[in-house]
Amino acid sequence: MKNIILPGALALVLVALAGCASSKSSTAFTPVPGVPAVAAATPVKITNEINPDLLRPDTSLMTLGPGDQIEAELLGTAGSR
Repeated sequence: MKNIILPGALALVLVALAGCASSKSSTAFTPVPGVPAVAAATPVKITNEINPDLLRPDTSLMTLGPGDQIEAELLGTAGSR
């Protein structure tokens, strides 16, 4: 096992060094004509607040929709379920 660790680590280092090698390129960046260099950005206000209306309980009666189920039990009656 130790015999494979050293060559493996050496190969990994050589691959990393080869990948980091840079080549001098004579081509420079040419922007696309007609496209603005920087787009105008609009500021955005970011807050951690939520609308307080979402925390208030609903005052209307609830309605059951398709697939909804209710389970009712009369207090004090063991077999009413």
